[in-house]
Amino acid sequence: GSLSEPVSAGDKVHEGTVVKAGGGKLTLTFKGDEKKHTHDVAKDAKITLDDKPAKLDELKEGFPVKVAWDDKFVITKIEAKSKK
Repeated sequence: GSLSEPVSAGDKVHEGTVVKAGGGKLTLTFKGDEKKHTHDVAKDAKITLDDKPAKLDELKEGFPVKVAWDDKFVITKIEAKSKK
């Protein structure tokens, strides 16, 4: 999609790639940006891996993820795919 699509603040989904996950934090890179970003993950965050419930530390480096975060940049939802 284009960058000018209207999105509601609390519902934007960001696509990235896992660098490191665990300990209540997720480090990832986003498309077109080599910089690593580390975010806190909410204790009740909804995490799925291949559409099944998963734990944060099951997410491995290189997995593509879609994440959503709240207005404090705390991740509330992670949808990950394992590398086939």
